Amino acid sequence: MTKRQRQAKHAAEHRHMRDRLLRIFDAADADVTAAGRLWYPGAENVIADLSREFQLGRPRVAAIVAVLSPRQRWRKNIEGARHVLEGEAWRAPGYDSNRAKAEALATGTPLELVIGGDKVTSFWANLIGSRTAVTVDVWAQRAALGYYHRHQPKHGRYERFVNIYRAAAEATGETPREFQSIIWNAIRPAVEHKRDWESIYAAS
Repeated sequence: MTKRQRQAKHAAEHRHMRDRLLRIFDAADADVTAAGRLWYPGAENVIADLSREFQLGRPRVAAIVAVLSPRQRWRKNIEGARHVLEGEAWRAPGYDSNRAKAEALATGTPLELVIGGDKVTSFWANLIGSRTAVTVDVWAQRAALGYYHRHQPKHGRYERFVNIYRAAAEATGETPREFQSIIWNAIRPAVEHKRDWESIYAAS
């Protein structure tokens, strides 16, 4: 395959995934869309409340939440952040290394020495108000692909999904942050309730 052919193939795959996301967006009912638009503003309020309660800046509190987020439900994510902020002995239900990062942040370690990884960095940016960052977790990736993929996208592949989400968001007039949240709200609950995969993903 020549370089031009590879580029054409890549562009076609990009359009196909963008169009799949747009079909999911168009099929989402009003409640799902509204919930997606409100999720990050609600999360920002939670961060603000914790910031006031523990007298720490919002970026640091958001960083603690973000590093604890991999493979966590939001409720457990916040519960874990509270344990860390209170200085309680606590075993993270996720990865011990993430708990160690959160504890380092709570004790004053500079953010730039702790925050890392595509997903965590994007989620942190979204939690402190960025509307252009895109958090691509496994569910966001599955929505674009149209099938179940177990692993988190990394490096150049992650950025590719970010670009696809931004292109789809631009077509709808939504911000990239809110568009991704709407897609997440449309996909994950439905799949977890074992509805038909193909109809949920509007796969062609």
